[in-house]
Amino acid sequence: MPSLLSNLKSAREWATPTLKSSAFLSRGVLTPEEFVIAGDELVYKCPTWSWETCDDPTKLKKYLPPNKQFLMTRNVPCSARVSSMENVVLDVDGVVGAGEGGRRGSDGENDDDDDWLVSRILTAEEQRKRDEDALVQEFNILDDEGEVMASSASKGGNGIVDAAVEKLGQLSMAGNGGIASATEGGGGNDDDNNDDEYADMADFEDDNVMEDEAAAVASSSSANNNVSSANNLPSASNSNKNSNILNVRSYNVSITYDKYYQTPRVWLSGYADDGTNRPLTGQEMMEDVISDYAHRTVTMEYHPHLTGMQHASIHPCQHGAVMKTIIKNLMKDCDNDNTTSSKSKTKDAKGPSVEMYLFIFLKFVSSMIPTISYDFTVDVSASTRK
Repeated sequence: MPSLLSNLKSAREWATPTLKSSAFLSRGVLTPEEFVIAGDELVYKCPTWSWETCDDPTKLKKYLPPNKQFLMTRNVPCSARVSSMENVVLDVDGVVGAGEGGRRGSDGENDDDDDWLVSRILTAEEQRKRDEDALVQEFNILDDEGEVMASSASKGGNGIVDAAVEKLGQLSMAGNGGIASATEGGGGNDDDNNDDEYADMADFEDDNVMEDEAAAVASSSSANNNVSSANNLPSASNSNKNSNILNVRSYNVSITYDKYYQTPRVWLSGYADDGTNRPLTGQEMMEDVISDYAHRTVTMEYHPHLTGMQHASIHPCQHGAVMKTIIKNLMKDCDNDNTTSSKSKTKDAKGPSVEMYLFIFLKFVSSMIPTISYDFTVDVSASTRK
């Protein structure tokens, strides 16, 4: 069945005439020549991308240069599964909002109509740090009578720290390790009293220091092994790898030109994080795709230029329409900028150039596969609002 579908798609592409005239601004699509121009710009500005050719000469597309059949970037890290991140807090342009509720404007209304891309999803570590910071801000410092200190209740953020410093300033360390209230009188005996507070290091025996340290190290190692076994994690004694290295999935991401839809198309091939470099199955790769798109927009198909295993492919049926909307909004922004200025409209008012197509395209695609960190391209801000 897959081979039959592949043959039908090949026949459909063969019967489709090659686009000759530019429709980049009007329809959001590219000619093969424009695809090469956009690819050259991507390779120039982002050296992690490179042009590739087919591993089988029969798969060469005559409408593209033999050495520029498709684009690829290799070993792209994917540190987390999408399922563990879809419901956490989203950080969009520095503004934090609930995963279900989206962004909210200053008037309290939902403001996610203009958002077409999640720029960053907070990791579990970042989310825990935010929760800890929020807890600290809600923590109140009590005085000797159990009442909330004024500086803690009235100040935000650093007010808690200031209150803690003020409280500690009223206390001094006693000679026996206890805490006593500081007296207001200075007196000439303060220096002598302070000297008595410090222990004489000569009183300590250091004959058994090395034995104690060795015992502490052994105890720590035993505790770490127990934690690792309790969580089904490999311990340091059972692995030759550096425990500080985080093993993550990796992906090879490629971009081809789809002659039928006249747009770029993204292909993904993933590899396991267990150190074996084992190719991921289709179901495993779907774990790194937003659930709304898995098995719908993103499906498993054979790569048009490479032989071997199937790749996860983002279907390009809506790419042209989405790119057209983004380009239209970018052109509106250019028009608004020139209208508000005293200068007459410049060439920038015509909108983005074809060289910027793949940069915009990759930003759009990253909203479907947010944990695959291939996007180190230039900043692009646009909207899909019609």
